[in-house]
Amino acid sequence: MGEPVMDGTAMKGVSLAADGTALSWSIVNSGSPALGAPANDGKVKLVEIEVEPVRSAQVVQVAYRYADGPLKLVPALPDAAVPSGPSRRFRAVLPGDPQGRGLWLQPRLQGSPMPLPWASSYLGQFSACLSSSIIGVTEAGLRIDWQVVEGRFKGPLLQGKPLAGFTDRMCIRADGVALINVIGGLVTDAGTTLEVAYQGLVDLGSDGYQRASRNDFDPLLALVVTPRFNTDDPKLQWLNRVQCLGVGQVDTTISQLMLQIYAILPVPIADSTAQITPVLPAC
Repeated sequence: MGEPVMDGTAMKGVSLAADGTALSWSIVNSGSPALGAPANDGKVKLVEIEVEPVRSAQVVQVAYRYADGPLKLVPALPDAAVPSGPSRRFRAVLPGDPQGRGLWLQPRLQGSPMPLPWASSYLGQFSACLSSSIIGVTEAGLRIDWQVVEGRFKGPLLQGKPLAGFTDRMCIRADGVALINVIGGLVTDAGTTLEVAYQGLVDLGSDGYQRASRNDFDPLLALVVTPRFNTDDPKLQWLNRVQCLGVGQVDTTISQLMLQIYAILPVPIADSTAQITPVLPAC
């Protein structure tokens, strides 16, 4: 919530506070009586915020930044000209940016956590057929290796297949949480080799340890992992600089993995068309 959206030429959005308060906001062009100035026209911005429900001692602030500049806060004051009802209107003035850079903003109630903007960019899907081997009990838990028999990574910027030895050395704790630990290799269709490493977890349930020792799993296991890449290929070194997030599942009935991987991009900036400023190379 709170990402800018465009409605004609108006920039507006909705933010939710931790207590459930809704802050509906829009930008008014303070240099003109018309509403809806583009967010990067370089002029001072007047932000109107409707807060609902109305509670006592509500203090509203607006967090904002231009492009990769510092995150700043300005106070929003109650609009005395608009009587309070189910909602209350506040106004805040943002200084203009002479360079006309993209603006990101989010209203917040004072005392709420500072919003830290970020976005994700889809890298691709990793699909694989697996085989498993129970290694045995260790000090950390029950060790099971999940080996990739064959697989494929397919995305808009990267395509390839895993190298031999691509294995998840999973350790299942007594509480049923399975810790994922993968270090493997990927060779692209162009012949470049990348190191892939990720950790994560699967919640097997409170009886997961006992069931796993019998090779007994639910049909579908949901997982979350944090992949990183490493390569010396000049064309792919941008991968060395991103932290990724992977969400997916294992179908244990047919031993197949499906994992969708996203690059997590800090400090996304919305421009006048509400698009995230590109950080990754173009396709």
